[in-house]
Amino acid sequence: TRKPSHDGLFLTKYVVAALSNLKRPTVSGLASGIDQLAHEESLRYHIPTIAVLGNGIFKDFPKGSEALRELIVSCGGMTPCSAGIVIL
Repeated sequence: TRKPSHDGLFLTKYVVAALSNLKRPTVSGLASGIDQLAHEESLRYHIPTIAVLGNGIFKDFPKGSEALRELIVSCGGMTPCSAGIVIL
């Protein structure tokens, strides 16, 4: 959700921390709220994270996500896919 409750934020952090030993990548769409928090926590625990962008990497969407996109790229790179979708 884009406007998570305190419980939602806590549970996202808890789940990512609990799964950190598995080192399985997280996958999300980089939307504001839970999606971005999951990416941030994944980076915190050195878990690979994949952001699937429907608008491509050159569009600042969602607004204000540029710094997080750049951090994801700096921690693991990107792979271009078809139809303008970029996986970070």
